[in-house]
Amino acid sequence: MKYYIGLDMGTNSVGYAVADEEYKLLKAHQKPMIGVRLFDEAQTAAKRRLARVNRRRMERRRQRLALLEDLFSPVISKVDPGFFQRLKESFFMVAHKTEEQPNTLFNDPDFTDRNYHKKYPTIYHLRHELMTSQQPHDVRLVFLAIHHILKHRGHFLNPGELGELGGQLQSCYSQFLVSLSEDFAIELPPDIADQIQAVLTDKTTRRSEKQELLKQLFAVDDDMVAQLSKLFAGLSANISKLFGEQYKEQSPKDVSFSGAGFEDEKQIELQQILTDSEFSLLQSAFNLYAQIQLDSLLQGYPSFSASKIGLYEKHKSDLKRLKKLLKTNLESKAYTAYFSESKKDFCNYVAYSGHCLKNKKKQPVAYRCQKTAFYEELKKILAKLPESIRDGEEVKSIQLEIENETFLPKQVSKDNSLIPNQLQLSELRQILKNAATYLPFLNRQGEDGLTISEMIEKIADFRIPYYVGPVNPAHRVIPGKPNGSRHAWVTKISAEPVRPWNFERVIDLEQSATDFINNLTNKCTYLIGEDVLSKDSPTYARFMLLNILNLLSVNGQRLPVLVKQNIYNDLFLHPKTSGKVTKKKICAYLNAEGYPVTEAELGGMDLEIPISLKAERQLEALAPGKLSLEDKEEIVRLITVFPESNRMLRNRFSRQFGNKLTQSELTAISKLKFAKWGQLSRKFLTGLRANGPDGRETTILEAMWDYNLNLMELLSQDYGFADAVKQYKQDMLGDQQNFSYSLVDQYPTSPAVKKMIWQTMKIVDEIIRIRKQAPEKIFIEVAREEGEKKRTTSRLDQIKQIFKANKDIEDRLKKELDTKSEENLRRKKLYLYFTQLGRCIRIPPTTISTISTTFTPVPKPKMTV
Repeated sequence: MKYYIGLDMGTNSVGYAVADEEYKLLKAHQKPMIGVRLFDEAQTAAKRRLARVNRRRMERRRQRLALLEDLFSPVISKVDPGFFQRLKESFFMVAHKTEEQPNTLFNDPDFTDRNYHKKYPTIYHLRHELMTSQQPHDVRLVFLAIHHILKHRGHFLNPGELGELGGQLQSCYSQFLVSLSEDFAIELPPDIADQIQAVLTDKTTRRSEKQELLKQLFAVDDDMVAQLSKLFAGLSANISKLFGEQYKEQSPKDVSFSGAGFEDEKQIELQQILTDSEFSLLQSAFNLYAQIQLDSLLQGYPSFSASKIGLYEKHKSDLKRLKKLLKTNLESKAYTAYFSESKKDFCNYVAYSGHCLKNKKKQPVAYRCQKTAFYEELKKILAKLPESIRDGEEVKSIQLEIENETFLPKQVSKDNSLIPNQLQLSELRQILKNAATYLPFLNRQGEDGLTISEMIEKIADFRIPYYVGPVNPAHRVIPGKPNGSRHAWVTKISAEPVRPWNFERVIDLEQSATDFINNLTNKCTYLIGEDVLSKDSPTYARFMLLNILNLLSVNGQRLPVLVKQNIYNDLFLHPKTSGKVTKKKICAYLNAEGYPVTEAELGGMDLEIPISLKAERQLEALAPGKLSLEDKEEIVRLITVFPESNRMLRNRFSRQFGNKLTQSELTAISKLKFAKWGQLSRKFLTGLRANGPDGRETTILEAMWDYNLNLMELLSQDYGFADAVKQYKQDMLGDQQNFSYSLVDQYPTSPAVKKMIWQTMKIVDEIIRIRKQAPEKIFIEVAREEGEKKRTTSRLDQIKQIFKANKDIEDRLKKELDTKSEENLRRKKLYLYFTQLGRCIRIPPTTISTISTTFTPVPKPKMTV
């Protein structure tokens, strides 16, 4: 007996019904075969991955400090045998320590913690003294300074040597200019980096004033440049004004570089909605902003430690100013509470600084607050001061520093994330250089032919490349082992423990990198088991571009194939191509070639085409005529896999292309940047052969070039590609397939979709076993994920908002709109009259009197069942 199955699939439930050919419910065991299966929605591994990454980061920090302790232990143990034990028990209460004494660092008769903190108020005072003095110091002091550097060793975002402080400014600005000119055709003055820095580091101007000064420096009247000026000034920029109205309803709506506005989570959100070129522009702009902020943080001091000492003195001075101001203008009780009490939601100085003193004794701090909350509370207090005090120079000066976030600066802040490793490493080298004159053990020979000083430097600047991953072979990926780790792939040459100074001797970098590639690459959407292409590869870029160009039409008729091919070659592949190809550019090109077309007549595209053949043009420009298509594909693939490993790239390129390219060409190519993967494989685009539009055998990419058909049209039943895909899957999976989750797990979809499909498969399998035959038809409805809930804006309100934001709208139109209701605007002609500002390109100017303002509802047709 034939039967049908109806399925309503969701991410946390699947509804089902089984009916006969007349759509009447069937029964099994005297019960109707209808119901719903509920299950918990599958979650991504993002939280687990973040926890794993943080756990490994903390573990590697502990290993660095343990290695440092091993190097210093023989010498320190002779001076103070209990030093390291006191460090380990520093968080214990006195009663719980091995030796009941209050000190955590120094317990000498003539030098205790009190003496240490009095001489060195912060660790940076100690670091600065060890850098600038060659006088003999206690070995424990040298250890503490180096310990602090290895614990907080800075980021590794800037490759190579740092050079002079601020020496990266022009480089960052040049990269920003390249992003603007290549992707958005906006040219800014090339020699104003120092002027931009001077504007942004000026502490006497407000942020809004800095924005205006930047706009004058850029000298370009453009909305994007205006929004970038706001970002550089520390303000928020509107994404729709920055990149276009298409982002008006997207979330997030704003972006900011200051505070936590561009942290990793925010970047992930932005990367999901922006195009590659748009997100790349934001990244290059943030790199420039971060470099300027770094230079500002250093405040012109000769070293990082010196700048931190300057912050300490600034905080000390600001605190005296604030106490003096509030003590004379607040009641005694309020003054005491502000500086000496800690309670929930009270954003006073105690909550901001994390220190509470009463009668010169430390007290526990019950509540902590961020800088922004502390500033807001302080501004409220200053606003309540007498008018004569508020108008004084002292209060105005404090308010200006609050707005510029320079009042009462702290040494431990998010700005420390801007410090590069090279800056910390330079201080470490200077400390070791001075200490080696009075600590002979630093010059002794250690492991692998390095001195103790050189081994410490190795600890400071070494990090495990991401393409090597965890170095414990016990967690290595084991093919065929169902319970094997999926997060490690390292191959070791030697069984000895991995150390920074023996890493390249113990780890097989080439094999580990190869396994990393195999473990990382996604699989094709259509062909099971085939690796996807890089999104910037010549083949994939050609496919994406043709997928758009094949839909271009004039007055509803698609362009001739030869015209499309000429557009591809002349506007996208030509070496002199720059900037995005817009509708205006295409129309200008067609008109120049003898095809008169207006922008209104050209359809099948948005205002611009977001695809370019950048990779192919760049490689051809660097090595003209030397590389085949296969070579270009491999180069782009390797750069996509190793975007941050120039050394690995140069080695690979030298080995694979050394006989074709010169050393300078190899170096230039290794500096190219490609980062994202596509969704289709090369075999799918160029290896799968089937009968095309004219009956001859061809590939998908060849058919897209020879005809004006996009991918979905080629995969329709009119051609043989869909059958070829089915046959490929059949050949891969075979007729005898085990009913297991592995069938679903191999498809490149999200965990939530995989779980939904698997639960549906189990339902269908159970129904088939009950009915003892397969269904004749299966009807499927798939619910979309619930999006953001927000109130719908009416047509009338939309037009009013547009008119309000645009000062150039004629008063006549505004007055006419005021007389209309929402019901009137439901008529399409009237709606278009206002949205087109009373104009039409096809007919002479019209007036509202010629348009009917009434709305006649169309009667709904009756439904026949």
